[in-house]
Amino acid sequence: MTEKERRLFYFQQDGSTSHTSDASLSRVHEMFTPERTISKDLWSPRSPDWSTSDFYLWGLLKGRVYEKNPHTTEELKTSIKDVINSITTQELTSIYMNLLKRAHKCVEVGGGHFQHLL
Repeated sequence: MTEKERRLFYFQQDGSTSHTSDASLSRVHEMFTPERTISKDLWSPRSPDWSTSDFYLWGLLKGRVYEKNPHTTEELKTSIKDVINSITTQELTSIYMNLLKRAHKCVEVGGGHFQHLL
């Protein structure tokens, strides 16, 4: 990890016990500092609504990767890489616009549930 990455990026993880153990957090804080770590009590209560990997990527991968019916770990890895590499700029723009829409809805409902409003 470069110094620029340390200054610009945040590390986000859920509140899973294994992710928030002292050993895990110590290592994460060495890399990102506590101020650049989103974890435990800082984790958004509506996190699946916010994470593009949750609301978009996993469903896309599952659908497209398993169309090819991979039988080995290597076939699975290759299929995942192929699907990720096939994501277009237009798709990424659409994902970004959807994230903005989600942010506005979250503010609109005061941080409450908003998935059903999308």
